[in-house]
Amino acid sequence: MQNKKPRFNDRIIREGFPDGWFIQDRICQNEALLCRKSDFSTGGLTCICTRPRAMDTDDWVLHAQIIAFGFEAENNRRIAQHQSS
Repeated sequence: MQNKKPRFNDRIIREGFPDGWFIQDRICQNEALLCRKSDFSTGGLTCICTRPRAMDTDDWVLHAQIIAFGFEAENNRRIAQHQSS
């Protein structure tokens, strides 16, 4: 098995996101992934969505933050609803 080269040029953006959420900006591939930690996924991470290719990553950060906080709010609502029933 051939060793994979580490991707040193990836940029990780955590600021402004809920705990466990981040953007992995894969500069060489011209893609950015909105990811979150997950106990249920192989490798412990889940990619929620990708940045539209026509948009720069820095312009997409606010959109990604809204998605992340929306997911967290919905998850918390479902947990609270389940606990109260």
